[in-house]
Amino acid sequence: MIDRAIAKSLHLNLGDQIGVGGGGKKAVMGNMLTDSSFSLVELKSFSEPLFLALQFDDLAKTSGHEFAGVLGTAFICEFVVEIDYLSKTITLHDKMRYQYHGKDQNFPVTFNAAD
Repeated sequence: MIDRAIAKSLHLNLGDQIGVGGGGKKAVMGNMLTDSSFSLVELKSFSEPLFLALQFDDLAKTSGHEFAGVLGTAFICEFVVEIDYLSKTITLHDKMRYQYHGKDQNFPVTFNAAD
C-alpha cells in the first residue's frame, strides 16, 4: 500500500474507490491502483505491484510516525529481514544464501490470515 498523497504526486493511476478495514473501528476509503509497481534501487531484478492507495494521516497522528506506505507479506517473504532498531535500519538479505552468524536473537516470523 502507498499513501494516497504520494500516489497522486507520482501520477499513479488511481482506480475505483473501495472501503478498507482491519486496523481500526471503521473502514476508510482507498483507491485501487492499476499498472503501478515499486522497485528497489539496489535490487534491479526486483519489482512488486502496488495495489492500494490509502490516506495514512490518522495512522501517522496515532503512531507519531509518518508513513509513505506499508510493505505486506508478499514483500517480506521474499527476503530475510534484519531489523536494527538502534540505527533505525532494515537490511534485506537473499533468503536462499543467508546464513546467520551472530550473537543476537534470531527467530522466524510467520503470517496467518484471519478468518
